[in-house]
Amino acid sequence: MKTYLIDLDGINPETFKTLMGFVLTVGLNFRKLDQKTESATGRTLFIETLTKREEMALKAFLDKEAIAAPIIIGNDNKANLEGKKLGIFSVVNNPIGTYYQDNKTGKKFAIVRNQ
Repeated sequence: MKTYLIDLDGINPETFKTLMGFVLTVGLNFRKLDQKTESATGRTLFIETLTKREEMALKAFLDKEAIAAPIIIGNDNKANLEGKKLGIFSVVNNPIGTYYQDNKTGKKFAIVRNQ
């Protein structure tokens, strides 16, 4: 299982509708979370793939729609962007810098670089 973090502020509304249509049609688990940075708040879509086939279909769709490369989190919680390791994705209590907030549960997540 892998989780894809897609920046929704970087895509236009029509592409967002197409993306959500794809996610709902395929039946992928997803959740929208707020990305908090020092300067602003953005929107991020977390999409989970359970099988290799779902993963391949999502990658093909993202390439076809020219959606910027997502951050990919594997089973070991290692976050990668275009093959480069960014750090470990984990729940944090006192986030410094960029973090993701789940407004439903109040949990905060960040990519921690020194673990």
